[in-house]
Amino acid sequence: MGIAIFIFMLIISYKASSSIRKNSLIFSEFNLSKVLSLLVYTYPLAPILIMTNNETAILLLYSLVLIGYIVSLVISKKQSVVLSHAGTDRVNSAKDALSLVTLGASISIGYLFLMLVISFGVLSID
Repeated sequence: MGIAIFIFMLIISYKASSSIRKNSLIFSEFNLSKVLSLLVYTYPLAPILIMTNNETAILLLYSLVLIGYIVSLVISKKQSVVLSHAGTDRVNSAKDALSLVTLGASISIGYLFLMLVISFGVLSID
């Protein structure tokens, strides 16, 4: 299951990043950062962390990855608000790109928490 989630998140990351780069003129016009095109590549990190299952550093790594997910979620939400106030249809593809970013971050956060709960459940049984 971890490999399938990894591939799924890699595809979402690639699609979101290419879509942001494709709409770079709109992002520049509204003075929006294009850092999300790089941040989305943190999405596949959760499945990789879970597959490695290194118990000593897992909480630190989970925390760092979670911070990256939350940052991309906050940035995409703020940029979506700016584009929503634009009042033109030219920004629709850029808003779609930001929707992919939000979707990827939400799925990644949910997966990370689910696996964290399962990990602690398994550890508490031992």
